[in-house]
Amino acid sequence: MTRLRLILWLSCTPFLLGGVWCRPARAAERPNVLMIWVDDLRPEIACFGERSVDTPNLDRLARRAVRFERGYCNVPVCGASRASVMTGLRATPDRFKTYYARADRDAPEAQPLHKRLKEAGYHTVSIGKVFHVKADHADGWDENSRPRGKMAYASPAGRGAAYTTPDNRRLATEAAEDGRRGPPWEVAPVDDQQLPDGHVAAAACDAIRRLAGAEQPFFIAAGFWKPHLPFVAPEAYWEGHDPAAIALPDNFDTRPSAPAAAFTNWGELRAYAGIPRRGQVDRDTARRLIAGYRACVEFVDAQIGKVLDQLEHSGAARNTVVLLLGDHGWNLGEHGMWCKHCLFETSMRTPLLIAAPTLSGFNGDQAHDTLVEFVDIYPTVCQLCGVRPPAGLPGVSLVPTLRDPAARPRRWAVGRFHTGETIRTDRYRYSVYPEKSGVAQHMLYDHETDESEDHNLADDPRFAKIVAELRSTLQSER
Repeated sequence: MTRLRLILWLSCTPFLLGGVWCRPARAAERPNVLMIWVDDLRPEIACFGERSVDTPNLDRLARRAVRFERGYCNVPVCGASRASVMTGLRATPDRFKTYYARADRDAPEAQPLHKRLKEAGYHTVSIGKVFHVKADHADGWDENSRPRGKMAYASPAGRGAAYTTPDNRRLATEAAEDGRRGPPWEVAPVDDQQLPDGHVAAAACDAIRRLAGAEQPFFIAAGFWKPHLPFVAPEAYWEGHDPAAIALPDNFDTRPSAPAAAFTNWGELRAYAGIPRRGQVDRDTARRLIAGYRACVEFVDAQIGKVLDQLEHSGAARNTVVLLLGDHGWNLGEHGMWCKHCLFETSMRTPLLIAAPTLSGFNGDQAHDTLVEFVDIYPTVCQLCGVRPPAGLPGVSLVPTLRDPAARPRRWAVGRFHTGETIRTDRYRYSVYPEKSGVAQHMLYDHETDESEDHNLADDPRFAKIVAELRSTLQSER
């Protein structure tokens, strides 16, 4: 590199400076990127203050990352959320609506993140569940695999294959005759490597081993299925989760005064054997479900630990941006609900960790309470990699916040599910649904006094001004 080029490089980092995007002289000077997806992950992990689970590897990542305490998906259903993140586009009434949403069909004009990075010289790798559909924008991956071993998670084509024991496979086969799945949980008498997420971890480790130190930077997206239903985890991860000792949410038996449209019938869980078609599950079943969810979180934490170990052993950690995110939250009995598919905080909020060791001024082991929409991930990765993002994206880069916890690039986070729209501010969550018989269907929760969202204030005259302001903001964001 000539002296002049060196001066230009030092004065023009691969980040946005003065409104100008500057790129490194060579692709090899850009950081690698490791994006770790976890399905159905709520902030029920130790580094987010939840002491009911043991997540040493997520905690280890948090110690070198910024932990975004208020990260919100844009749509609380897996396929749609993943398509939104990877394109940097929000959901609309006609785009990103269901679990089987595909970015290449819903937004064919958009260039997804992995294609943007591939165009910029990255070697792109998808392992496990990144997009919901493997074929979605498959031409943007240099490598695209879904290692599952001998098992597959529950699907219409192979419901029995979600389990490890003969008894549960038999029960699943019998349940399929009635259009249902097998049991919602299993204490699996197998090793980690015999489950699909064990294979995802092994494949991710192999990719890092092969690509670390190469001239070409890598973008590896590794998607883990658990803690998605059914809650199948090896026996060791169930230890310490005695269902009898688990406390149910305080609002397990209550619903807030909210529109009927705000609630989900949690059909995803009702498809499993032993779950009633209508009404709440009994308390013993509820406690076992919570135990299974937590066991699966610990299981996936162990798999992520293997990937982080390999990143460190390869020597690539010092030049690799690591992002860990859930695709959305999950209800564990709050308001009598399970799964996602609603606009309550429990479905919209999910963990986001970003470690950016190559970013000047970055300090890890911090918790930031700035509001984050997951459409912010696309421009953030682009800026960290010195790649210009597509024009017109609604997201904002989080790089200023990674440098300075006081930086607050957005004042609110919006989202939607089907016909409902929601906005989260520092203090309030307001959600609105189409009027019914001329009557507004909406809900407002004051998180300063009501974190569990039990008291709907939308029709309280004292909050009329706030409702009007938030509704207007939603309309403008739309």
